[in-house]
Amino acid sequence: MMSSNSDKPFIVLGSAASGISLALDAFAEYGYTTLNVELAELSSSVLQALLVKSRNVAIAPKVSAEKSPQEIAAALLQLKAEVADLQVLLLNAPNETLIKRYLDSGKPHPFEAQAGGLEAAVGIEKMWLATLRDNFAQKDYAIDTSTTTPTELRLKIARVLKRPVDNQQFTVYITTFGFKYGPPSDAELMFDMRFMTNPFYDETLRHLTGQDQAIKDYLFGLPHIPEFFERWSVLVASLLPYYRSEGKTRLSVAIGCTGGKHRSVCMGESLDEYLQKICPDYKIVLSHRETQRWHSEPSSAPAANTNSQKAPSC
Repeated sequence: MMSSNSDKPFIVLGSAASGISLALDAFAEYGYTTLNVELAELSSSVLQALLVKSRNVAIAPKVSAEKSPQEIAAALLQLKAEVADLQVLLLNAPNETLIKRYLDSGKPHPFEAQAGGLEAAVGIEKMWLATLRDNFAQKDYAIDTSTTTPTELRLKIARVLKRPVDNQQFTVYITTFGFKYGPPSDAELMFDMRFMTNPFYDETLRHLTGQDQAIKDYLFGLPHIPEFFERWSVLVASLLPYYRSEGKTRLSVAIGCTGGKHRSVCMGESLDEYLQKICPDYKIVLSHRETQRWHSEPSSAPAANTNSQKAPSC
């Protein structure tokens, strides 16, 4: 059986712009607690305290030009000697690649002021990185990120952790919400259901929610909704394999209407039911954000145009 690194703590080191943030994101996606801390604050006692709860910890120590590469290597070697199974992942790229990334981003290099320029700053960083590589590369892991896309970096880290990416469960989070309360901050796909006639303006339906059959009958009884739902649900389902093939393990789908009570809830419930049937390999999680607001709606509705909407011609 293949041994696993998924229960070992990691130190992530590399030049600025070598992909540290992307690497930490990948570790986090695999259930790791990730930290970006000053090297001076990273001691064996601090790390040991973190490991009490879980050994799935990945830390990227911030290194300044004030420390020599020998001091950095000595501090990390001591940490590695005192913390059992501590692994080191080194990220690297050629100088010209790092310089281009900084020029493209417009951000200053952390060593730039002391070095007197970007090229010199990258050179200084490479000096201490070479020292670290000499100490750790033979025992741990190194990734050249010069031709590595974010997805490929994630897959390489998965291989370091010996995680079977293709077997990772893909989770679709469906969240319904009300636009008047603001959209979810984590939405990756967002759909607006306010083109549908609002049941809120029907006094016999106002007190109900999109979970009630009467609301579903009302909305799907509108002439354009059955065709819309068929096309929309097929579209969402067809996108899921592409997101998964890019190395993602989750996708957040947000569905909104005005108050998050009728239209978005009905469509969210219906999409959940559809995906549960045709995507058995995916985990589908449905939630209604405005549940606590459902029974606090005003008892009377403002004036509104209640004429039925007609499906537009294309």
